[in-house]
Amino acid sequence: MILQNKNAVIDGAGGSLGGAVAKAFAEAGARVFLTGRGLPSVQKTADEIQFGVTILVPVESNIYRAVDNVFKCAPQ
Repeated sequence: MILQNKNAVIDGAGGSLGGAVAKAFAEAGARVFLTGRGLPSVQKTADEIQFGVTILVPVESNIYRAVDNVFKCAPQ
């Protein structure tokens, strides 16, 4: 798998383009961190991913806190 042991942060994962990117990265072996404004749609994308590790990261309206939350979830 080309992205094995790599992390990918996918913002907008609840949309059609972000969801497709998330699925492709997961299929290629990446650990995907999904973010987006609509938690139900991001959860739907997470549920549809059949490969690898998928981590849902709730996003706050404060972008700085949102980015901080993503990196707190990432393995060191």
